[in-house]
Amino acid sequence: MTNYIKFNKGNIDKLPNPDKRGARYYHEEIKGLHIEVMPSGQKYYRLAYKMNGYQFWYKIGVYPEMTPAIAVDRGRDLKMLVAKGINPQQARLDKRQELTFREFYRTVFLTNKLGKLNYPDVKTVLVRNHSNTKDILKFEKKVDKKIAKLLEVYNAHIHSAPFSRKQMSDITYSDISLFLRTISSPSMVNRLIRELRHIFNHSDLAVNPVKVALTKSISMQFVKPRTVKFKNEEMIKIGQALKQIKEGYMQDNGFYYQPQRVQANVIEILSYEGFRPDEVMRMKWTDIVDNVYKLNSKSGYQERQLTPQTMRIINSLERVSPYIFPSPTNRSEPIKSVRKVWLKVLEIAGLKDYQLKDFRNFYSSRATARFTLFDSSKMTYHASTKVVEKNYSDLDRGELAQKRNALAEEIENLLNGGGKLVNLGKK
Repeated sequence: MTNYIKFNKGNIDKLPNPDKRGARYYHEEIKGLHIEVMPSGQKYYRLAYKMNGYQFWYKIGVYPEMTPAIAVDRGRDLKMLVAKGINPQQARLDKRQELTFREFYRTVFLTNKLGKLNYPDVKTVLVRNHSNTKDILKFEKKVDKKIAKLLEVYNAHIHSAPFSRKQMSDITYSDISLFLRTISSPSMVNRLIRELRHIFNHSDLAVNPVKVALTKSISMQFVKPRTVKFKNEEMIKIGQALKQIKEGYMQDNGFYYQPQRVQANVIEILSYEGFRPDEVMRMKWTDIVDNVYKLNSKSGYQERQLTPQTMRIINSLERVSPYIFPSPTNRSEPIKSVRKVWLKVLEIAGLKDYQLKDFRNFYSSRATARFTLFDSSKMTYHASTKVVEKNYSDLDRGELAQKRNALAEEIENLLNGGGKLVNLGKK
């Protein structure tokens, strides 16, 4: 039996609460317009209508926040839209089909990115990570290290961000700000800001929430340059440790340490060339012609003249793989890491807190001190001197201080008549 009532405050206030599911009371004139009373006592205005053979339910408002008169006017307007063939819920239906951030990243952003990098056929899959705590993205087939790195930041941080499950248009600058406040590393905050801004730029949103956040609540973090630098005596100790690694030695625990010549050679070349570790580890025999290393680096295609010290190491090796430094477990692939051997080198040398990239810092620092900033940038194959100045200039404070002191002494001599001052002492 259908219940009909006049929509006014008195009638609605008298409606009893049902015992179980909601009870509906329909408007006398507007077909489908009704008020539904829930067991909790809440009352909702709704409109039931049909379009193209489907039944729809449109929530108009909540009583008493919305008065009966306004609900009736709204119901009448909605019925007019239905009569014209316009579905009042079309916007809501379209909203349901909108992609979440995770879906957008995988199906739109990553697809476009791979297409631009000439990897249009590479697909991703969701898998459980090693600790079996969350799903992460992986590529279906093996890809270059450069491509694999595309997923590093997403899997480590963005995938688990609270906003990642939201639809794209629902993400606000506050969501971005709250997420970034959970990241402790300033350099990672900067990297996430750049990455998220790039992702949202690929969407059709009118406003990029990251850009808004940068104007209202967040800012790029100051990252103190790494000021670690090898001393001469430390380089001597590293050289001695590398010889032990190459030859093998008896450890204090009574176990013999097997020679690790491939890894030791990589580390030694890093000191001679100032290259990035992966630029040495992925060297192929075909990449080197007349002592020139031809590679695609972060700055694009380059031809790098190798030093005699590096060529002496390379020429001493056998060609057992397409790669000069093959993986110990699979010779058809390059070596992936020399970290364990590097830690052993530090242990033998009695050093701590040094990283492989510090060889590049050391190389650039020495080049800057001995030659010029411009020469240093060219020797380390940076596209701009600004990169060297920003990342390596702090490493030369000792050298710079010596030069400044020497210049100040020269000026002092001029101010005192041009002769060199000699402290004769008191009589």
